[in-house]
Amino acid sequence: MGIIKAEIDDETKKKLWKKAFEKFGYSRGSVSLAIKEAINKWLEEKESGAEDIEKERILNNLAYLKMKDKLVEEYEGKYVLIANGKFIAAADTFDDIVRIANEKAGTARHRLIFKVERKMLGRKGRLGWRIKVKGRAGTT
Repeated sequence: MGIIKAEIDDETKKKLWKKAFEKFGYSRGSVSLAIKEAINKWLEEKESGAEDIEKERILNNLAYLKMKDKLVEEYEGKYVLIANGKFIAAADTFDDIVRIANEKAGTARHRLIFKVERKMLGRKGRLGWRIKVKGRAGTT
């Protein structure tokens, strides 16, 4: 076990102590337990590549926003795959686009797969929902 010294502002210190005591009780090691938990959570996030996934998500959503009108014109009613910040393919069925996604974008950490519909033209902001992926799409 080691000792790490760090400086934090007073407001952060107050919040830390309050949350530590709420979670771990008013005992001597509460703040240490809270700091240890926070550091472990931060390390897990860094090891999992969460920042890389977030970058890919942003690139994919920007690509979608740039080509939204074109997608409706050319691929209405079809399923579309966007990965690595670009359009990859379109297919008639969801199963087909998942197969293509696993073949052509198998290494992508984030992919957009959706059915192109005219009502997309009125949407603003990002497409889709955030999910935690345990395996590849289309596999059981």
